[in-house]
Amino acid sequence: MSLPRFFSTSALAADEPAQLGLSDAEHHHMRVRRIGAGEHVAICCPDGTCWEVEVTVAEDEGFEVLPVRELAAERTANLTLVQGISKGERMDLTVRQACELGVARIIPFMCERSIVRLSGKDIAKKGDRWRRVAESAVKQSGRSIMPRIDDPAKIDRVLDELREYGRVLIPWEETSDQWADDADAPQGAQASSVHGRSIRAALEGATSQDRIAVVIGPEGGFSTHEIEAFEQLSCPVEIVTLGSLILRTETAAVVACALCSFELGGLGNEH
Repeated sequence: MSLPRFFSTSALAADEPAQLGLSDAEHHHMRVRRIGAGEHVAICCPDGTCWEVEVTVAEDEGFEVLPVRELAAERTANLTLVQGISKGERMDLTVRQACELGVARIIPFMCERSIVRLSGKDIAKKGDRWRRVAESAVKQSGRSIMPRIDDPAKIDRVLDELREYGRVLIPWEETSDQWADDADAPQGAQASSVHGRSIRAALEGATSQDRIAVVIGPEGGFSTHEIEAFEQLSCPVEIVTLGSLILRTETAAVVACALCSFELGGLGNEH
C-alpha cells in the first residue's frame, strides 16, 4: 500500500528531525487523515525530493518528523499544456488527467471559440478550483512535484509566455495526417503547412529537459487567426496531427500529452 502523500513548504534532510512546514490546507489534510505519532507518510519538498518519514510529534500546532529514506525522484518531461478553456467538467477532467500524466504546467486560456467566458473574480476562482483538482490528481498518481496551474489568460499573455519555450506543438483538427512526416511524401512533393507532422517527428532531437508546450483548442477548435498568431512566435512552432479522427478537446489534451511524454522518455519509455 502506498504511503499517504503530503507537500511540505520546507526542505528535509536525511536523519535530521524537522518541524514540517505545511500550508493550512495540508495541515488540515493531515489532521483529517488522523495522522499520528509513529505513522509513516511521504513528504514532498519544494526542491522535488520526496521522503518517507516517521511522524514523531502530531499536535494541533504542527507535526514533527524524522526522515527515514529518500524516495525515488519523479522523472517527467518539462511539458506545458496550453489548454483552450472548455465547458464544465471537461476542463476539470483535462486538468486532472494532464497532471496524472506528469505535465509540469497548465496554462488555461480563453479562445475565440471558447463557450466559457470569464472575467473579474471568476478568473481567480477558476484558477483556484483547477489548482485543487491538480493537487488531488498529483497525490493520487504519486507525483512528488506539484505542477504550476496558471489563472485563465488571454491569448496575448499566452504568446508572451511561449516565446521562451524550445518547441510549441499544436494539434489542429483542420490539418491532415497525409504526408505527416516529410519522409512519407511522394518524391517531388512538398508537405504543405496544413499537413501536420506526427508528434514523434516534431519532437525529434528533443530531451526531457527541453521546455515543450502542447497547445489544445476548446470545443470549437482554433480559428485560423489564432493559428497564425502562434505561428508568428520566434520559437519553433509545429502544426501536428493526432490522426484522422476528430477528438473531443479533453481527449485530444490527454492523447497529445501522453504522446509527448512517451517520446520524451516518460510512461515507461525510459531512454
